[in-house]
Amino acid sequence: MEIPRPKDGEEVPGLGCIYVRFGKEEDAVSALKALNGRKFGGNIVKVTYFPLDKFEKHEFS
Repeated sequence: MEIPRPKDGEEVPGLGCIYVRFGKEEDAVSALKALNGRKFGGNIVKVTYFPLDKFEKHEFS
């Protein structure tokens, strides 16, 4: 799991997002189905798939 955080007041790509890597594709599909559109802290959760190569390089956007 990666949660981008601001550093010394600088803007950080992906701020406000949480990135989770699942061991199995079916687990990612289940999480998407269970979480997408739900409310969390007064906000609607939007779940999307993110390219693995970008996740591994920490290229969040």
